[in-house]
Amino acid sequence: MKKYPIHVNKQTINKMLPDMPESFGLGMHYLIVGMPYRELEKPMKRKLSVGLVLAIVLIVVALTALAVTLLSPREIVEEYAMPIASLSEGDAYSVEETNVL
Repeated sequence: MKKYPIHVNKQTINKMLPDMPESFGLGMHYLIVGMPYRELEKPMKRKLSVGLVLAIVLIVVALTALAVTLLSPREIVEEYAMPIASLSEGDAYSVEETNVL
């Protein structure tokens, strides 16, 4: 079976296509006209501002200070109060024991 080439000209294709809306043509015109200006624009690089870096550093310092503050009483109790409490004979500490704390 022999295949014959299909001959289609521009007029035949244009008859098959629907009419283009006028707003589409204007939009494409403005897009094409604006292209040279878009090529001249430099892409923006994202940088961390000095203020943001300073805020992050201050937050880290504040969290570190909070952790040190919360852990310090625990260490005091574990190192000093618990051994004294285990050696104490009553429910209350003596004057000498409270002076150590």
